Amino acid sequence: MELKEITKISEDKAILEEINEEAIPENERTSFDELFDTGADGNLEVLGVYEENRPVGFFVIRKYKNTRYLAYFAIKAECRSKGIGSKALALLINRYPNCQIVVEFEAPRKDAKENDMTVRRRNFYLRNGFHETGWFTFYD
Repeated sequence: MELKEITKISEDKAILEEINEEAIPENERTSFDELFDTGADGNLEVLGVYEENRPVGFFVIRKYKNTRYLAYFAIKAECRSKGIGSKALALLINRYPNCQIVVEFEAPRKDAKENDMTVRRRNFYLRNGFHETGWFTFYD
């Protein structure tokens, strides 16, 4: 497995856009072209996750000093629950040894209809070395 930097003209951008549309809910999704436009100041990095030389996912990272904000992380549906996400996250952490990587995950709420998925996402990050801060943001 490896991470490859993706640019606005990368040949795999269309495949990664399909993963984006499959994995990220429409109300939370930003197209790759829009993302690249917002990163014109150099604060954006898009990394493709490659397994056996084929793209199976991506990270979108916002950079600020020694902080890396994990804005988006997606793995192709057929590749999930096979350890690929954990391996990719380990590669990301190794890529930024002197940086703090920050990710937002939803706070579990028993009354939320997607609570099971929220808990699974939270537990994924906790299993992979992330820690809860006690800070929460709520949208809509």
